[in-house]
Amino acid sequence: MTQGYLRTKGVRASTTAISKLQQQVDPQAFNTRLRGVKVLNPVPYRADYFGHKLHLDQNEKLVMYGVFQVACIDGYSSQIIKHVVLPEKNNVLIYDKLFKPILDEKGVWSMLRTDHGTEFALVQFAQNMFQGYRLSTEGLPFVQSYSKNNLRIERWWVEVNHRVNYPIKKFLRDMEENGSLIYRNDTRWFIVGEFCRRLCEIGIERLVNSWNAHTVPHRGVPNDLETPVGVVSEDIPTGTVLANEYVRLGGSITRPGATHSIYDEVLADARDSHFFSVAGGFEDIYGFVMANRFDLFQSCLHEYVNLTQQYLPVEEA
Repeated sequence: MTQGYLRTKGVRASTTAISKLQQQVDPQAFNTRLRGVKVLNPVPYRADYFGHKLHLDQNEKLVMYGVFQVACIDGYSSQIIKHVVLPEKNNVLIYDKLFKPILDEKGVWSMLRTDHGTEFALVQFAQNMFQGYRLSTEGLPFVQSYSKNNLRIERWWVEVNHRVNYPIKKFLRDMEENGSLIYRNDTRWFIVGEFCRRLCEIGIERLVNSWNAHTVPHRGVPNDLETPVGVVSEDIPTGTVLANEYVRLGGSITRPGATHSIYDEVLADARDSHFFSVAGGFEDIYGFVMANRFDLFQSCLHEYVNLTQQYLPVEEA
């Protein structure tokens, strides 16, 4: 860069000559730059085995519509271990819906990597609690880094956004612009969010199955690389119990908000049966999104909102 700058001023000199002059003029600054270059050189990513590093991250591309997504990926195999679609960003929900099932069904990874967000505090607390069951107990149980440096999972979100989030978001934005999507109250907003969450679950589940079965260059097929991780041989607490212990030790946790109990399971099942008989399943609706059939998506969302409000108590609607 210095050589190029000098050329813009009409001075031509070799890089060797420039380097020697810099050492003579300001040796301290020259040595500082040398050390800085070494520090800034990227360190190649390394995960030595399945169960070594578990990358966990969130996606908020549809959060304004009541959709919050969380996923985790194994650093060695690139296998998507689990994903969830939630109505809100919350420690207890993330632990109960995502991390506790991983502990129950698979076990503990040697290292958990997250960003600096506080929404993963309970997950980190659990990872620290069960660190003795890790395959390797040499390193730290969890590490926090900036989201852009959590590279293994960031690549996954590119696919999710392209194939699920952005197509759905475009249709919702189009409905807002043409005036057909208006949130008259919190209940209506929740219903739209529920519709979107169910749609996202279908799209992401399809994507997970495809992702875990595709060949990753220089590694192989993620599903074929799975091996056992550190199994936990004791009872794993629920989110509520773990949150109470976290608070008792001086931590602060936000409890989940009311999921908006606008109807019970019986009413929900009745609404679904009615809706599926009219509009088909959410697999069909996701197909409409992929086929860019805005008209069909719009009519299905309207039908879902109207039917849900029909099955609500009058005072709730």
